[in-house]
Amino acid sequence: MKHLLLLLIFFSGYCFGQDQPTGTTNTAQLPDFVSMADRSANAVNALLLAKQGECIYGDCQNTFGVSNLPGGGKFFGLYKEGIGTGFSLIENPETDVEVFSNYIFGVGIENGFCFMYDNKDDSYMLYDYDGKLGFGLDLNSKKYFYFNIVNGAATNGQHIYPNGEDLGCVGGDCRNGYGVYRYGNGDVYSGKFIGGKPNGLGEDMVKSSGQLSWGIFTDGKLQGQGVRVWDEYYYYFGEFKDNKRHGYGVLRTSEDTFKAGQWVNDEFQDEVAPATSNVPVETIEVQPVVVTPLSQADQDAILACNKEKYCLRKLYVAKYDAFRAEYEYEEALQMTANYLMGQDLLVPEMTFPLIMASYQVPNDVMDLLPVHLQQRIKQEAQGVAVDYQAYINSPETKKAVEKLGGKMN
Repeated sequence: MKHLLLLLIFFSGYCFGQDQPTGTTNTAQLPDFVSMADRSANAVNALLLAKQGECIYGDCQNTFGVSNLPGGGKFFGLYKEGIGTGFSLIENPETDVEVFSNYIFGVGIENGFCFMYDNKDDSYMLYDYDGKLGFGLDLNSKKYFYFNIVNGAATNGQHIYPNGEDLGCVGGDCRNGYGVYRYGNGDVYSGKFIGGKPNGLGEDMVKSSGQLSWGIFTDGKLQGQGVRVWDEYYYYFGEFKDNKRHGYGVLRTSEDTFKAGQWVNDEFQDEVAPATSNVPVETIEVQPVVVTPLSQADQDAILACNKEKYCLRKLYVAKYDAFRAEYEYEEALQMTANYLMGQDLLVPEMTFPLIMASYQVPNDVMDLLPVHLQQRIKQEAQGVAVDYQAYINSPETKKAVEKLGGKMN
């Protein structure tokens, strides 16, 4: 976030590029944006392909940690069995790109919300991989843009143009589209609108404090994963609820100081617990799960997903949220475990991918599953880790990393 000040200056004296006509429609391609996307993606791929480097903060095994990456750059995030996973940050000093995204066992980022910031080009991009949409800002040209995601690539880019207003909807479509809305107190929201409210990918700037937030909004409030920044080395990335830090998240307060763990209503609770147990799976003492058959409606919904991971994840997370809203934590976990077992009976091959993608559901639910199911999930996880190590150690990967400017040991 080295050039954060440019964003604040841009918003405080809000304007669009002089070459932009009044209007809201533009179907022109965005060559500069596409170029930036390619460079950002290449930088991330190079880091993901490189072996995990020296651990410089935390244990980098089963809790939060920071490690140097052999190809250059750093990984900040949660580790499982020594591999970075979950909503995390990768910094690449060579390309000056910072990426906040979901790293599932270190092998991919096309999952959930992603925020890329390019210090070199003074631009950023937001991705909603589930919704197949994107939004961004090029500070050099002072142009916002939005786009679709097809097969993991950005396409159909369109600019947002000014409306000739100083307050209210100053650009684009602030009713049911992408726009920029400036409030009377100087605050600015830029992004997707539905029904006249911020809904979808967007950015929120609080002028009085200089606070900038990026993520997916629901009725004007940041929900789920996001990033909130106050200064270059003072920012939070993780989960939000009703515009407050809530769930797992990391607060960075200086260049080498972090506070990682659970948050409730903007208040830090506890340091993050180990992501996996050192006790062998065979010896875990598990409370028996009372298996209740799933309702016909639940079974129909699961089968209707046709084994599509993101569809199943939405059902699974929605069930946990519903249980959590009505019951105490332990009872909600028990009921979630029961639902997961029922789903496993219908589509057993999707259980492991579902768990890996469902960061919103606590890992504690695993302890409530039968030992045989825990063993199967653990074996699949180990298989992914072995395949990952073989992949990054292959000659093809080495050539790819070196081609992108990285270096492997």
